[in-house]
Amino acid sequence: MSLHSPLPYLLIDGQPTWQMPELPSLRKLPPRATFWLYPDADQALQRVAEHSPLVQSLNGTWDFTIFDTPREVTPEAIQKAQWRQLAVPGNWTMQLRNESWYGESFNKPHYTNIQMPFPEPFPFVPEAIATGVYRTRIAIPTDWAGQRIVIHFGGCEGMLAVYLDGRFVGFNKDSRTPAEYDITALVSAGQHHELICVNPRYSDASWIEDQDHWWQGGIHRDVYIYATPTIYLHDVATSTTLNNDFTHATLHVQSFVRNLHGQANGTVHVQLYDATGKAVLEKPATSDVPGTTKG
Repeated sequence: MSLHSPLPYLLIDGQPTWQMPELPSLRKLPPRATFWLYPDADQALQRVAEHSPLVQSLNGTWDFTIFDTPREVTPEAIQKAQWRQLAVPGNWTMQLRNESWYGESFNKPHYTNIQMPFPEPFPFVPEAIATGVYRTRIAIPTDWAGQRIVIHFGGCEGMLAVYLDGRFVGFNKDSRTPAEYDITALVSAGQHHELICVNPRYSDASWIEDQDHWWQGGIHRDVYIYATPTIYLHDVATSTTLNNDFTHATLHVQSFVRNLHGQANGTVHVQLYDATGKAVLEKPATSDVPGTTKG
């Protein structure tokens, strides 16, 4: 990778990926229901995700700098950049709105009703796009060795491209939904890694996000990493069927389990708890996970 070329996958065959509507994301994991991971039911019932040893929040103060366009975000430019600190989660358009160091076009929220905030036709955006770059270091717990490790971004406006130690992780353009990436192969338990996030304020996705709203820029929702076993619950869906007088209901639970190695069997246990934390079912419902399907 050239020091003078943009970071990987900001361009593909010389074309800007922030202007490719046919490519809304790259290497993003399939979406799933929102739930937190805990090692046992007792900890899960406390419902404090930050206390789970399987979850590590990355929220806090990150380094931040800004460029006139994603094309300028090269390894050399990052090395020479002037950095300041911003809060994550948070919009840099709000945190910098009263500062002049970045210039008027960078740090102001922009309200529109029915017009786009720029004159270019679909799917194009201006050549000059305020592009925030975030930097922080993450430490992988030693007891996560041998487990699958995922990084979660709850939301970012607009596009977000993610890098670990200069290696491309993935990107996503949908600013109102979470994006998750499997970073198992890019990190080591007990080690520190540099996380870089490139955040162009506009992309081709801005065209489908246009509405009566304030345009912002920045990582505006939680960021965290979490660990799972090699056999893990990827997704879950629940529904209830009520009887005619609404006195009883049947609970339906669908779980999607992945088995990364496809060699060991597992079992899903399902228990229902009431508002006081007391188990409702006499014994958990169970379902076997075969070791023949590799996720």
